Amino acid sequence: MAYGIDTTIELVSRKATGRNTKGQPTYTTASRTVYCRAESVSRDEFFEAGQAGLQASWLFILNPIDYAGELLVNYEGDTYRIYRSYRRAKDELELYVSKEVGHGNQFTSS
Repeated sequence: MAYGIDTTIELVSRKATGRNTKGQPTYTTASRTVYCRAESVSRDEFFEAGQAGLQASWLFILNPIDYAGELLVNYEGDTYRIYRSYRRAKDELELYVSKEVGHGNQFTSS
């Protein structure tokens, strides 16, 4: 790999399984740990995400074979939503993650 591994993240997939007695959706989650490099997002990325109502939080760089389309990331005790992925090289995939501004952490499993 062309980048230095310095941390791990937990990629989380969530699948709807039905509804509870109150009519709210229920989910099952599955997670797996992958190695990556964590970086701060650029000022431009932070600004553009903010215009879309997102708070860009981290950029994770990992090997594309480690990513299977998950929508959530657990990192350092917080859960983030993946809002963009970008393949920048054969063996490098960028995952941009955020929390929605003003809504707290609504991405945890129910």
